[in-house]
Amino acid sequence: MAAGDSCWCGWPMVHDISGLPGSCVGKATRDMYIKADGKLDGEASVIGYKSVAVPGTVAGLELALKTYGTMKLAEVMVPAIRLAENGFAVTEKLERELREEKVGLERFPTSRRIFLNDGKMLKAGETLKQPELAATLKRIAKNGAEEFYGARRRG
Repeated sequence: MAAGDSCWCGWPMVHDISGLPGSCVGKATRDMYIKADGKLDGEASVIGYKSVAVPGTVAGLELALKTYGTMKLAEVMVPAIRLAENGFAVTEKLERELREEKVGLERFPTSRRIFLNDGKMLKAGETLKQPELAATLKRIAKNGAEEFYGARRRG
């Protein structure tokens, strides 16, 4: 198994943590945070998609559901789809955290649009909606994890 090619799930009721194999496109490398000049890229591991992406998570969670679950994938995903589509009220804590992360979030057009409300800063009580995330979750709910990985391979 390659680095980043697994998903860890814990079931607190049985005090068990199981490693489930994930489906990874194999893009993670030993030197993925090294610049062309051979020096460490201090931001690559903490800012951007490489800092948060775990390639096996979607497939690993689908496998966990198939192996241990009692519901269908589409049923399990309904609450997440609903939250992404309809949104949720921004809490004071989230407002504060977005303000604290503003500089980093401003660096990318998508994070600026979604999490910084195009520079208008979301306030506590306002609604944060993520329609693109809802659309992605709907496709995964309908077609399974392969929808996620196939879309990534198609670009």
